[in-house]
Parts: sequence; structure tokens; C-alpha cells
Amino acid sequence: MALRLPGRWNASLRDNSTASQRTALMDRLWDLGTAHWALLDFVNDHVGQLRHPAGLELVVLRRPFRSRQYLVAALVPVGHGLAHQVQDAVPFGIAVAHDPARAAADVTRRLLPSYQRALRTVGHNAGWSTLTADPPSRAVAATGRSPHDATVVASPPATPFASPVAGTRRART
Repeated sequence: MALRLPGRWNASLRDNSTASQRTALMDRLWDLGTAHWALLDFVNDHVGQLRHPAGLELVVLRRPFRSRQYLVAALVPVGHGLAHQVQDAVPFGIAVAHDPARAAADVTRRLLPSYQRALRTVGHNAGWSTLTADPPSRAVAATGRSPHDATVVASPPATPFASPVAGTRRART
């Protein structure tokens, strides 16, 4: 999957067999959904980890009870606190198919834009200054050198609906 994501991602297998390793991973897991549940309630002695040079990190683990699916979730960047300290903009993890091409497309389309928004929101609120590079966006143009070597050419996707203002109601039609 790492070869199919925009930009240069490095994949590695992370040992998660000891309590201290599981705690360290849980402290950085930026998810309150299925990935959080899967790491808390199921044995995951080894998990995949994807790293981008801009400081982004994703964790990949098997989805419980769904043998042909994986869970992909964001990690809080190293040195920027623990996940529970930055829960105001959680980029929830997603379930992906076991097919690397489809999984990469889903991560690129669904997880990376929310991860980027969360980093900007939390970074602005916390005054993070070390993460200056924007993570990869959905629209990418290949440079011709290889399928996984790409250059970002667009900004994050626009949302189709305007967010409702807090304290107001939508007009009934």
C-alpha cells in the first residue's frame, strides 16, 4: 500500500508484543473508533506502520472479525503530545480492503484529507511550528520516475455542504 500512496511513504512492521510497546502505540493513536477498539481489545503483536517524510504516520492492523479487511489510523506526530491531549480534531481511522490498490485509494481519498485538516486545526490551536510541510493531498500528478514518486498539485478537497453554524437550525423545506 505504501508504494501506491501519494508521496514517498516508508513501510515497516512494528513489534507490539509487550505492554510498554502497546502503551506507546495507544498513546499516539489518533482515533476514537474501530482502530482504538481493536488495539485495546484484541491481540496485535505486530502492526504495520507507514511514515511520510513530512512527519505523518499511519498504523495498519488487521480488522477483528473481518479477515479480508484492515484498519488504517493516524498517529499523533512524534514530539507533539499524546493523542488524548489533541482529541479536538480526531482524524478517525478507516477500514480498507486487503487489496493494496483499493486500500491506498481509500486512504488517499478519505483518511489523508482528514488527517491534514486535523493537523492544521490542532497545530494552529497548540502553536505547532515544526510540522511545516503539508501532507499529501488527494490530487497528485506522477512525475514519471515511478508510480510511487509523486508531487502534490492540489489543495484539500472542498466539502460539498457548508457546516451548520453552532446554535442554529436548518430551515425546514
